Amino acid sequence: MAEPQHRNKTATINLRVDAEVKAMAERAAAADRRSLTSYIEKLIEDDVAGRRRSSFPNQVMTQPRRSERQR
Repeated sequence: MAEPQHRNKTATINLRVDAEVKAMAERAAAADRRSLTSYIEKLIEDDVAGRRRSSFPNQVMTQPRRSERQR
């Protein structure tokens, strides 16, 4: 089996959200068996990939979505 591919995480995003929103995100991340950071990263990647597909329906994406990459 191939070794997992890890990206170096060098950028930081700081944001403030309502405590209820954070609690909902933590529950969703746990249900998806992810850390909160990994869950938010996945949401962003999925959203951007979806926007690319809807903006350019006849073009093939050059990079696979993170969930489709070999782990």
